[in-house]
Amino acid sequence: MDAKLADPEHSSVPWTLDALRKKANEVKDEVAPWWAENSQGCYLAVIADVVMGQELKKTGAGNLFTVFGEADVVIKDEDDQLTVILNGVDVYDPDTGDIRSNHASQIALWMIDTAYNGESHFVRHCYVTGGQDLYARLKKALKAGIDEDVWPSLNRTESRPFPKPDTGKIAVKVINDYGHEVVKVFPV
Repeated sequence: MDAKLADPEHSSVPWTLDALRKKANEVKDEVAPWWAENSQGCYLAVIADVVMGQELKKTGAGNLFTVFGEADVVIKDEDDQLTVILNGVDVYDPDTGDIRSNHASQIALWMIDTAYNGESHFVRHCYVTGGQDLYARLKKALKAGIDEDVWPSLNRTESRPFPKPDTGKIAVKVINDYGHEVVKVFPV
């Protein structure tokens, strides 16, 4: 409100996630010139903490930074079948300004929407990677057993082949061991 008094030409941004996301995309080249080079194609979402800033400030639970990064993947195209190979994920650390690279072994979960429509990520393939006790941890978290014959099809960094989508796009969502989640959309 003070900005409007100081500059009558100033236009305010509504405090909605869509409006904040749109404004961030409009000004990113000006306020973050490194964006295009380091984070091309990455997913950025403004979190509710921004909208609830004053309330969260009182509790100490506020975090005004959202994590963004980029999945490091290779897409193979053979006989109209696609295969995604996960190499890792790069995540921007807002505290240090560094980009932190995580190897595939540091990724808890990765998912593929094999027919991304641009509106929502529908999980059609889901895989887990990680440490040696991953099977035991997952079994405990699910409170159920996983057929040991099926386990190799879930615990992998290369997807099962799938047909090229009619949508012309796929989306890969990666969650690392810290819980940082990124999505990257690929034209195919």
